[in-house]
Amino acid sequence: MDTVRLAELDYASADAREAFDAGLTHAEDLQTRMGVEIGDPAAFALQWMQAAATMRLARMMERQPIR
Repeated sequence: MDTVRLAELDYASADAREAFDAGLTHAEDLQTRMGVEIGDPAAFALQWMQAAATMRLARMMERQPIR
């Protein structure tokens, strides 16, 4: 499955959409202002979105008592 399709599937939730958009914006900034080559901005944004979801999960896990 290609990156764009995966991004479309995960684009449904507001948090995911916000993180994906932030990833695209960051990729564009890296390319234009810093000269960093980003091969596929959508793939970069998808990884950004996945990292944001992982960080949210980690914060949720911190709040749960250990049983």
